[in-house]
Amino acid sequence: MAISKTISGFTLIEILIAISIISIIIGALYGVYISNVKGIQITQQNSSIYQTARAVLDRMKKDLECAYLSSKVSKKSALGMISEDREIEDNPADRIDFTALTHIYSKQDNLTTDLCEVGYFLKKDPDTNLFILYRRDSGIVDTDLRHGGRIDELAYMVKGLDLEFIDKQGDKFKYWNSLKGVHKNELPSLIKIKLILSDKNGGEHVFITSVHP
Repeated sequence: MAISKTISGFTLIEILIAISIISIIIGALYGVYISNVKGIQITQQNSSIYQTARAVLDRMKKDLECAYLSSKVSKKSALGMISEDREIEDNPADRIDFTALTHIYSKQDNLTTDLCEVGYFLKKDPDTNLFILYRRDSGIVDTDLRHGGRIDELAYMVKGLDLEFIDKQGDKFKYWNSLKGVHKNELPSLIKIKLILSDKNGGEHVFITSVHP
């Protein structure tokens, strides 16, 4: 008795359909993978930005809380606070210099006092077209409150630094000068600090804090 055998197989259309389905599944999985990777990268980037902002603002608050002013006139030193309200390419780029009791000692220091000149200012970063935030620390307090001492890079990818000063009467000012003018021999009652950082995608992250000198 003859037995007939039927050999079945996939047709070309079935193979193409299977390939299409597999391609769709792989594409979907790849999309999920890429999305997860980007999410992780954004989280890591944001975490780094927040850590930078926290370190910068903590340092600034510590310095400003220890700001020191003396009404005694001296020909050898200027004690007080002066700031400059300025913009660079439409971005806030304020500067502040003051005397404080927060000198950070170096190995070369032969001084035994905490009194120092402290300054914060921005300079253009040619590599990113953003700013670098610098901190100046001079253990030698002289008549020039804006220059001298060691300058350290405090933060990169800075978009702006904006300061606002409030006096004892509650009036707001964009700049301060305790060496002359209406606020001579006075420190502000409150200083508002706005720090703007940028991420690698150009997004802005704004951090605001206040400090009582």
